Order: sequence, then structure tokens, then C-alpha cells
Amino acid sequence: MRKIKYILTLSLLLADLQYYSQVNTTPVDSIRYQLNYKSPNDSLKLRNLKELSVAFLAISEFDSSIYYSNKGLDLALKTKNYFWEISFNSGIGVANWSKGDYDKAILYFETGLKRAKETGENRNLSNLFNNIGLVYWDRSDFPKALDYFLKSLKMDEVKKNKEGMSSSLMNIGLVYSDMKDYKSALNYYYKSLILCTQVGDENGKASAYINIGQVYSHLNDIEKSMVYDLKALQISERTGDKRNLALINNNIGTLYSAKNNYNLAQKYYDVALENYRLIGDFGGQVLTLNNLGDLLLTSKRFKDALIPFEQALKIENELGLIDDASSTRKGLAIAYHGLKDFEKAYDNYVLHNKLSDSISKLRNLTEISSMQKSIELKEKELELTIEKEKELAVKEVEKQKQVYIIISVIVVLGLTLMFAFFLFRRFRVTQQQKEIIEKQKHLVEEKQKEIIDSIRYAKRIQQSLITNEKYIQKNIYRLKQNRKI
Repeated sequence: MRKIKYILTLSLLLADLQYYSQVNTTPVDSIRYQLNYKSPNDSLKLRNLKELSVAFLAISEFDSSIYYSNKGLDLALKTKNYFWEISFNSGIGVANWSKGDYDKAILYFETGLKRAKETGENRNLSNLFNNIGLVYWDRSDFPKALDYFLKSLKMDEVKKNKEGMSSSLMNIGLVYSDMKDYKSALNYYYKSLILCTQVGDENGKASAYINIGQVYSHLNDIEKSMVYDLKALQISERTGDKRNLALINNNIGTLYSAKNNYNLAQKYYDVALENYRLIGDFGGQVLTLNNLGDLLLTSKRFKDALIPFEQALKIENELGLIDDASSTRKGLAIAYHGLKDFEKAYDNYVLHNKLSDSISKLRNLTEISSMQKSIELKEKELELTIEKEKELAVKEVEKQKQVYIIISVIVVLGLTLMFAFFLFRRFRVTQQQKEIIEKQKHLVEEKQKEIIDSIRYAKRIQQSLITNEKYIQKNIYRLKQNRKI
């Protein structure tokens, strides 16, 4: 059975615009007008071309999306704008992947990856890892897909890019769902849904609801599956995404068929088929036509059932869809048997058995390959677990070092403050002692001056009462002269 791409391809291309505050939701004609008449510089032209490619991708017009992405790529190369060069390579890859051209998708994604490494322009790197992972997922190469998704998730976690993280988580959920590990798948889908809600990503929310609904469908919880599909339908009707509308209507038709509400089931299948035809998705048409045929068989409308089965068979033969053709042949055999056309019923049963034998051989080979891939996946998970434990151990050691450093700084700072406080107190005491000494010195000097002044005053009084020394000497001399006479 053809693998259905539950993930919205639009969310991948929008990731290229995450570095702008808001993605332009202006209608296509308005963006064209801006491109033709209101683009004063190359940067604005590049942005408008990107928004046009996104707008056409949103309505599943992939060739138009590729056309404008190529115009943008030419301008980016001319102006040497590496960011937009890588972004447009990624956009062309997404559009080709949506068309089912995996080789071209890988070529453009790897070109973008190569240019990112050469130029050092790594803003789109996580998105490119995510996109390459999706191609490997679509090819059922789960170990490689998981490897690229985890690389993308790790980069977005470092950058705290919630939009990118939500896409990677969604895609990891896809891998686990295909591995039938539904518990892990739901865990990753719910994580993605939380991030999409936080950033207001409506397309991302629709993708999460679709994927969660599919898991509950696999678990045979029809009511829960219906709840999430209806939530996704409400969003997709608002955004006008034809691919999602086709997918959701097909899913809801299948749920109503399981509930034996055949009229509603046919109504939703008809809407799904109309949308698949509008976007040119032949695989989606085969899926819905076979579902519609099975529904009519259940209602015993054998003649009506021939029409969708024959339409499906025509597409399957053109595209070489062996697995689907086997189911269709079985449906035709049952329809012809119901119409009593036993010859045609027998012919279709024979063709169904031949195709089934071919498919069984292919499945045996696929199961062996799947077992090998499962072992590789477990080994990869073990490696990642060991790597994470090592990272946690290193972080713990670094954390302890930081704690020791902080404690050391606090201790040194505390001792420094204590020493500074001690010095300050010593300084204050010294200043006080100096002031006391200065005061005492001043008092001593004043007392000394008073004493000296008193001594001088007493001396003057004493000198005034005592006979002058010269006078005494003069009289002594005179007396001595008188004796000689």
C-alpha cells in the first residue's frame, strides 16, 4: 500500500522564513503586484518570490511553486545572497518531494546542504536535515531518517527555534508510527502539538491532529481518531490546503465506514477524491477509489463498485502500483461474483493471486531489510543514549566546577570584606587616637605658653626690684679708686 504523507509539506518551506517576524499571508495576486511594482531592492524581491512559492505550495500547485523558487534562486545567485540561495534550493526540493520525485528532491536538498557548509550560512541547516530525513522516511529507510531528524532537532534546540523543533518532533513521530511503536509516536506528536500551539502554527497543528488521529485509528479507537480528524478538518478548511482536505476527508470516510455509516462515508470519500484530482495526486486518487469501491461492496452495490475499482486499476497500471493493483483486482473479483459474472470474477481472482505472490516475495525481502534497519535503528538509539549520558556527565562536572568556583569566589569575597572591615575599624581607632593626641598636644602647648609667660613676667618684676648690675660695678670701681688714693 502506498505510504501516505501525513506531514504538511508547507510547514517545511515555511521554516525557511522563520527569521522574519511574520510570514506574509497576502493573496497570490497581491504578492505578484508587490513583486512587479513595489520591490525597490533585491532583498524585497527575494522575499516576495519566496512568499509566492510558499503560497503556491499551500494550494498544492507545485509546478508554480518550483517556477517562482527557480526565479528566486537565479536572483540569489546573481546577488550572491547565500541565505536565499540555500532557501530556494530547499523550497524546490520540498515541491519535488511533494510531487513524488525523490531523486530531484534529494539533489536540491544536498545542494543546499553543500552550499551551507561552503558559505558558513547555517540558518537553513536544520531545515535541510529535516527535509532529507523526510525523503529517507518516505523510502522506509528509518535509521537514516531518524539520524537526520535528530540532527535537525539538536540544532533547533540549541537555537531555541520552536518552529523547527515542532517539525523534527513530528517527523520522529512518523518514524515510530511506521515502526508500529505507537506509544512513542504519540509522545512525539503531542510534544510537536504543544510547540505548534505556543507559536500559533495552524498548519503544524493540523498536521499533528492528522497524525494523532491516524495513530488512534491504528489502535482501533475510532471515536478518538474522529475527534482529531475533525479538528484538523476545521483548520484545513480555514487555510484552504487541498492536500490536507483530501487526506482528512479520506480518513473521516474510512472512520464512518468502520461505524457502518455508509452514506456519510461516501460523502467524505467523494470530497477527498475531488481534492486529490484538483491537485493531481494519483496515489491519493487510487487510495480513495479503492476505499470507495470497498464501501460499495459492503453495501452490496456491486455494479456501482466496478466504476471506482476500474478507475483505480487504470492509474495503477500506468504507475506500476502492484500492491494497490492486487487489492483492486480482489475488489473487482468480489464485485463480478456479486453480479454473477463468474468468468470475470475468476480472471480477477487469478490476477489477484499472481500479484499477491509477487508482493509476498517482495515483502519477504522487505521484512529482512526492515529487520536489519530495525537493528540499525536500535543501535543508533543506543549510541544517542550513550552520547546523551556522556553530555550529561560532562555538564554535571562543569556544573560542579561552577559551584566550586562560585563558593570560592564567595569565600574570597567574604574574607576580603572582613579584612576591609577590620582595616576600616583600625583606621577609625587610629583617627580617634590621633584626634585625642592633637587635643592633648594643643593643651600642653597652651600650658607651656602660660608658664613661660609667667616666668617672664616674674623675671621682669625681679629685675625691676634689684639694683642694676652696671650701677653696682660702677660703684665698686669707684670705691676701689678711692682706696688707692
